[in-house]
Amino acid sequence: MKILIIGGTRFQGKYLINHLLEKNYEITVFHRGLHPLSPHTQIREILGDRNEKKDLQTIPHADYDWLVDTCAYSPIQCKLVSRVLGSHLNKICFISTTYVYKTLFPEVDELSFLKDPISDTTINHQTYGALKGMCEQEYLSLGKDKVLILRPSVIVGHGDHTGRLDFWLRLSKTMNRQLQVGTSLNKQFSVIDVRDLTSFTANALRIQLTGIFNVSGKAIRLSEILAFFTHEHSKERSLTLTTQQLILLGIEKSHLPYLMTEEDEEFNSQKASGKGLVTRSIEETLRDFSQEASNFILPSFYTDVINSIANSFT
Repeated sequence: MKILIIGGTRFQGKYLINHLLEKNYEITVFHRGLHPLSPHTQIREILGDRNEKKDLQTIPHADYDWLVDTCAYSPIQCKLVSRVLGSHLNKICFISTTYVYKTLFPEVDELSFLKDPISDTTINHQTYGALKGMCEQEYLSLGKDKVLILRPSVIVGHGDHTGRLDFWLRLSKTMNRQLQVGTSLNKQFSVIDVRDLTSFTANALRIQLTGIFNVSGKAIRLSEILAFFTHEHSKERSLTLTTQQLILLGIEKSHLPYLMTEEDEEFNSQKASGKGLVTRSIEETLRDFSQEASNFILPSFYTDVINSIANSFT
C-alpha cells in the first residue's frame, strides 16, 4: 500500500511509521522538518507547511491508498488538504480525540453528542475539542465510506513530548514520599498506550476500515497512577497534595497535566475492540514508562511547579 502521512514525526507518528514499515508499505511523510526521521528506503520525506497551498502542491500526486492526518487542529487545514490532494486519496484516516464530546462521562460512545462548532480558531484547551470535531466533519463531507475517524483518549507512553505523564513521575521522585492527592485533584481519566493506539491504526489501514471509533483503555484515577509511581520509588510516609496548597503556591489546578477540566472521563471502546483493538494493562504501561522516561527534558513550567510543590513540603 501507498500511505501519505501529514505530520507523524513525533510521538504517535513515529510509532505508527514503525508499524507500517513492518508491513513493507510505501510511506510518504509530509512535515515541517523540525523533527527529522531516521533515513529509511521505504520512507519519502517532503518538507513543507500544511497551511500553505504551494507546499502541499509539492507532494507527489501518486494514488495513495490512505492519507493519515495526525496533526490537523483546524477545519481550514483539512479543507485545504482536500482541495489540493483529494483526487489522489483513496481513503482518509484522521486522528481526532475523545474531547470532541460534549460530556466525557460515563461510558461515552461514538453516538454521544459532540461539542458545538465554534468560530474561534485559536487553539487552546477550551477550543481544542470543538475544533477537532469540525475537522472530522470536514473530512466526513468527502464521503463516510472513505473516512476513518479515530478518537483516542489521553495517549501515554515513552516519547510523549508534552511531558504530561512524566510530570507526575518526576514529582513523585522529587518528593521521595508516598504522594497522594486530595479529593478535588483525584480526577478519573482514560488512557491509551501509544503502542496499542498505533497497532490498531496500522491494522485498520490494512483491513481498509472506515467509520468512527473511540480508542481508549481503562479509566484510572490520578491517585492510582501516583500510587504506582511512588511504590516504585519510595517507601517513606505519605504526603497529600491539595487544591488549597496549590492556591497558596499560586498554581492553578487547571495548569497541571490531566486536570484542565473538572469532569471525570470514561469512554466506551467496544466498537474498536470488535475490530481488533487490544489494550495492555495500565500497570504494564506505567512500568514501561517509568523505566524509559528518565532522559526526557520537562518543559520549564512543569519543572518550576515541581520545585514549588516539593519546597512547600520541606
